[in-house]
Amino acid sequence: MTSIVGIITIAVMLMLTAGLIVLQVYLSKMESKWPGLILPILSLVMALVAASGMYLFSAVRYDGTEIVTGHEEIIIETEIDEIEVEGIDEEEYEPEEIQEVNTSEAMGIGFGGVLLLFVLFSIPAAVYFIIYFCCRNAGKQKRALEEMALQDL
Repeated sequence: MTSIVGIITIAVMLMLTAGLIVLQVYLSKMESKWPGLILPILSLVMALVAASGMYLFSAVRYDGTEIVTGHEEIIIETEIDEIEVEGIDEEEYEPEEIQEVNTSEAMGIGFGGVLLLFVLFSIPAAVYFIIYFCCRNAGKQKRALEEMALQDL
């Protein structure tokens, strides 16, 4: 059952990808240059959003005393009114030392990880830009040939 779902998912993704490529070719061949830039710019914006989201919200951790989100640490002070655990008095209790941790570094997500994510998410934008420039150059060559044919007459 899962293999059928996987095959259907792959087929839908391939059809979606082919449809977007056909749409890009169609938009790139239009007279105006701006419609052909819609998909590449949208893809580039999505890459920027994904990379900035990873940089800003790389991890959230709460261990009872500290919340760490991305690259900033927020320390929460907690007061303990009574500790009723066998063998421990309130006066003897010393909270553990809070360690400042940069979670993005602790998770191995630094500038390199964000850059890698941006590069991977920019692949569709690069493909769309290549399609755009190829179609625009082919259109320019076709118009140049038509102008030469008119001048020969």
